[in-house]
Amino acid sequence: MPAKEDEDRGRWAGRVPFILACVGAAIGLGNVWRFPSLVYKYGGGPFFIPYLLALFLIGIPILILEFGLGQAYQSGDIVSFGSIHRRLRGVGFASCFESFVVAVYYNAIIAWALYYFFNCFSYPLPWMPGNVGNGTDIVSKATEFFIVDAIGLTPAEEGFAGFQIYIYLLIVFVWLFIFTAIIKGVAITGKVVYVTCTMPAVIILIMLVQGLTLPGAGDGIYAYIGNWDFSKLTEDPGIWARATTQIFFSIGITFGIMTAYASYNPRQSCAVNDAVIVALANSTFSIVSGFAVYSVLGFMAHKNGVAVEDVSTGGVALAFEVFPVGLGLVGGDTNGSTGGAVLCALFFLCLFLLGIDSAFAFVEAACTAVEDSRKFNGIPRAKIIAAICATGAILGVFFATSIGYHLLDIIDWWINSVAMLLVGLMECVSAGWVYGSVPQSEKLGTTALWIHAVGFFGGAVVCFLFGIFTDLTGVAIIIFLVIWFLSFVIAVKMSKMADDFSAAASELAFGGVELLRTDLNKVVTVNGGMAIPKFWNFCIKYFIPFSLTVMFCQTMQLLKEPVYGLPPAYQVLGGFFAMLGILMMLAGFLKEDLYDNWMPPVEKCFELGNEGIGASGAVDESEDAVKTAGEADIMLTAAGV
Repeated sequence: MPAKEDEDRGRWAGRVPFILACVGAAIGLGNVWRFPSLVYKYGGGPFFIPYLLALFLIGIPILILEFGLGQAYQSGDIVSFGSIHRRLRGVGFASCFESFVVAVYYNAIIAWALYYFFNCFSYPLPWMPGNVGNGTDIVSKATEFFIVDAIGLTPAEEGFAGFQIYIYLLIVFVWLFIFTAIIKGVAITGKVVYVTCTMPAVIILIMLVQGLTLPGAGDGIYAYIGNWDFSKLTEDPGIWARATTQIFFSIGITFGIMTAYASYNPRQSCAVNDAVIVALANSTFSIVSGFAVYSVLGFMAHKNGVAVEDVSTGGVALAFEVFPVGLGLVGGDTNGSTGGAVLCALFFLCLFLLGIDSAFAFVEAACTAVEDSRKFNGIPRAKIIAAICATGAILGVFFATSIGYHLLDIIDWWINSVAMLLVGLMECVSAGWVYGSVPQSEKLGTTALWIHAVGFFGGAVVCFLFGIFTDLTGVAIIIFLVIWFLSFVIAVKMSKMADDFSAAASELAFGGVELLRTDLNKVVTVNGGMAIPKFWNFCIKYFIPFSLTVMFCQTMQLLKEPVYGLPPAYQVLGGFFAMLGILMMLAGFLKEDLYDNWMPPVEKCFELGNEGIGASGAVDESEDAVKTAGEADIMLTAAGV
């Protein structure tokens, strides 16, 4: 029986608006201010080796998963993962909650970009050194402008000491802009992204062409990518973690964004093709941005007679202190020439557009979760969006205070380094280990599945601990492989299929995730799309969970010292938002009916067939209950099948 399409659901006007929206969601501020500095820090060109491996082994596979589930279930994370198993609804709930929290502080950064944009029309440019200072001191006035004039920052220990009203008004403006752009759904958003997604690319190209013509640009480019220091790959293990983290967070996965956006596609869409396009576009933008940034930094160093390393930085300091000075110097005026002012205005417009596209996506993820729920399904979208944006604008007041920057820093760290790692881990566990677990259990027995899972994840933790205490990474990996192999062999020997070792091993290794791949391929290949390759099974079930488990263990190790050296009160506040999302996941695990009201109403659920069932079969509940796959997997059918 074909799955029922929701005819009332909003739709993208076509494939191009969908891809542009996803590219806009993926490409954010970090592509400009974080990626180039990571390449420079970790030896130039060799950084691309772990970066590209992470792209193809982690980023694209998870993106395919989220696109596929969004299209298949025609809903966001809560329904998608809840349909794999009822106890997994909390995974989607956590991703959407954290997405909203990120939107709240992310919009403050967008407001900073707007504040700088408006200041580009004054002379002299307020962050330029004028005739005072030279060499590395050239950015001292820019630092003062950012800390004192823009955000009014005070030391964390002093607590609240002021409020930047103009920053808060800009935060409110950003929320109003988002409300206007997404109030009518993806039909309108799909038109807006033609401007907000394409203009940053044009601006970066303009800055790249201008930058390459500046004296000293070659030195900057060489510092960025010319120094191929391959020793970093073996001597500094941090390069692998940083590359993985950059991919994991820059594509926009695990926030419920891509699942929500894909849910507004027709069910039979080319998810694999789209995932590859979006991921490669994101990485291409990052690489090109690096050339644009470092050509200007090279010019800045040349202009002041210092080395590139003296002006090279990353993060907020690059975007709001160093880079604006470099752009302002174009034309030779330390007060900011007309040409320099234009370049600065273009740069901050670029930051605004990069940020606003991501903000659309964060809010849309939360809106989709509410709009699709049984409890709020009848409420007009405009009211839902208004409530979300109003709440965000109210909470944004904290980020316009003198301690707003500290709050932003600590909340961002806890969410991205703790909460979203666990969400990503559970997404892959849901797809690789839970989907199809009931048929697997019937074939192999529950004991075999548990032995295999405990051996794999326990081995990953042992691997990390051994590597930390002995500093023998290679030996640690061998220990993990031994533990995993032994647990796998024991599980096969104790399974119901022990008499046929080969068949039992194949079923235990990839039975469930292969069923998911087969089911999703019935959706993503209908209109000539690429099929999900078998290698995807290995990435989703083993490689990504292992990588994220180790990354999470590394994060826990960092907690031995206060994050960013901030006082305990800030640590508690940052941890609160991360832990709240994690508690939402745990609550769903412990109480399977907790999120019933967040599943769609009966008439909005697509019908399930009687074949291709993965987890444990469809659940037949009363009309007042949620008709979902319950503890079942999808019956994904191609048209006419």
